[in-house]
Amino acid sequence: MADKYFVFCHDQPDSEHPRTQALADHLNHLEAVMDRVSLAAGLSDEDGRPSGSIMIVEADSPLDAEQFVKGDPFFAAGVWQSLQVHRLGRAIGNWIGES
Repeated sequence: MADKYFVFCHDQPDSEHPRTQALADHLNHLEAVMDRVSLAAGLSDEDGRPSGSIMIVEADSPLDAEQFVKGDPFFAAGVWQSLQVHRLGRAIGNWIGES
């Protein structure tokens, strides 16, 4: 059974233009892989400018999670400067439901 991984994607400085250019492809990609994505969301700074993205994905290993996220058009377009991958443990909360 696959584990869930939290992936923090930190934007390159001045990545607003490549982000805008790749947005439609990024959204189409996410729609195509939703069977492995529990959550995908953009992040912004205090001024409302995009600063990164987060994803919670199903993967067999940290490397699998990293390679999966690197398949996103935002990565190919150079939007993201770096990725941090962390395996999630057992979770509870409003979004998760009962454990």
